[in-house]
Amino acid sequence: MSEDYAARPFAAELWVVFVAGVLHVVFELVAGRGVSYAYNGVAAMSFGGYVVWRLLKSPEAARAWGLRLDNLGRALPVHLGFGLLAAAVVLAGGWVADSVTAPTPVLVAGYFLWALAQQFALQNMLVKNLANLPSGVAAATAAALFGAVHLPRWPLALLCFAGGFGFTLVYRRFSNLYAVALAHGLAGTAAICVLYAEGLSLSSST
Repeated sequence: MSEDYAARPFAAELWVVFVAGVLHVVFELVAGRGVSYAYNGVAAMSFGGYVVWRLLKSPEAARAWGLRLDNLGRALPVHLGFGLLAAAVVLAGGWVADSVTAPTPVLVAGYFLWALAQQFALQNMLVKNLANLPSGVAAATAAALFGAVHLPRWPLALLCFAGGFGFTLVYRRFSNLYAVALAHGLAGTAAICVLYAEGLSLSSST
């Protein structure tokens, strides 16, 4: 199979991601944190298995999904510039509110992988499957879904909407998943440092 197989929209992916996100919010509100964490684990493993299956059917899909190195040198400065700007804005807000705590080494080391998984879902299962919409509308729609998954934590949901929208617009110009994951890691780590300091309990999806 060709790279186009991974690049073309799959409506089923969009619906599955949407339903999975709705169920995450429902479990969070109704069943409690423990059940929500268990659900997130099962959902993550299921999506991971699906990705492996797609790669086995079409190894060229990795490039179409942004898992590539040939454009890393061009993509990295732009993505990191946006990520540093977003992190600076979040930290400045936390500094004004006197609510910033230092990240742990484990958080900094592990967040890249989590950011990579989230950006894969955002860019390849949401945005790519909204390809029939204008680029700005597709980015806003995907960002809204990404933010809504983090409800009922409104500060986190709003940050994820803004970040998701910005990262998506940059990614459409420089499609490298490693670069956008590094940028997301910077901004997400800053958000955790501020939101944890405010005493907000975060889910595993930041």
